[in-house]
Amino acid sequence: MALPDFELALAITNLVGSALSAMGSGFIILCYIFLPMKKHYRHPLIMNLAIADFVNGVNNGISGVVVLATGPLTPSPACTANGFIGQLSVQATDTSILAIAVVTVLLVTATHESWLGDSKKDKMRFVTIVCACTWVMPLVTSFIALGMGYYTAVSGNWCWLTPEPAYLRYVLTHAWRFLFILIDIGLYTYLYMHLRKRFKDVIVNSPRTTLLSRMKLCQRSHDPRVSVSKDAVQMRDLSTSIYRNEANNSVATNSEVQFPIPSPNSTVVSRSSTPVNNLPTDRYKHISKILLLNAYPIAYIVLWIPGLCNRLAEASGHSSKVLQIMQASTQFVGFANALTYGWNENVARSVRDSVRRKSMPSQESV
Repeated sequence: MALPDFELALAITNLVGSALSAMGSGFIILCYIFLPMKKHYRHPLIMNLAIADFVNGVNNGISGVVVLATGPLTPSPACTANGFIGQLSVQATDTSILAIAVVTVLLVTATHESWLGDSKKDKMRFVTIVCACTWVMPLVTSFIALGMGYYTAVSGNWCWLTPEPAYLRYVLTHAWRFLFILIDIGLYTYLYMHLRKRFKDVIVNSPRTTLLSRMKLCQRSHDPRVSVSKDAVQMRDLSTSIYRNEANNSVATNSEVQFPIPSPNSTVVSRSSTPVNNLPTDRYKHISKILLLNAYPIAYIVLWIPGLCNRLAEASGHSSKVLQIMQASTQFVGFANALTYGWNENVARSVRDSVRRKSMPSQESV
């Protein structure tokens, strides 16, 4: 059955988004499984999210191909299966993003780690339990809808929850998504304020263009004019603390931030005629980078807004072609998550190294 122009454009747009999400999340899964990377505690959380996005992308991609080939979906066992898998995977994405936010805040702000256990195995067990818990609510809501026969064809390339009764989609999905988004915003705002407060005094009080000679000598070398700056030591300690939280506790950041931290025994030269290096400015840039990277859910939230608006319009008894087209942005959520959560400098470096190793034998044989 040939689709009208609008339905055809809508189906193609949704299919492109689903395909990109499936490929992006699938690529991240393969990278995390096969690339020789140093494992962090954030990896199971990101893998969990990527699996949910991959299942959702493949599920909606299959139904999208069916729509292009045969026309609009109709109620059937295949439609029910498509709706069940869609509800399960899309809500698992919501809970996985919430889990990443919760674990990030817990690990960054924790003053001690006794509640996580003393060994890496204990910490990994904790993260594994969190990942398993992210599937509890999706399974419950998906089976409730399945038992009540609530899956049917809806606007878009997929089957999902029936629009009647109007409250159904909000009880099983949308209300939870709104709640999770608010919690995500609150958690990352708290984390932002926590990091800002932690570094504020050092950033404000550290000299930028003045001399370090006003600091009391902490250590002396052969040159009596050489000393360790108290500001540099304090900045080093605080930077080291955040870096260790990322490295050891797997803070869910998108980039492997490297702090050029001087060793404990290094010295900073203070001379009456030589201005100091712009060390605090460099630290501030790195700190700002961490704070910026904590805005992970922004793409996820922005891409979901049109879809939520379209479902609100449908619940009120209205239909908008503009909102239906804009709703296609929800199909790009998996692709955005793959870029913001999965792809980072460590993965990119591992990919480059792997490609380089494979190309070296062929170059040598030439």
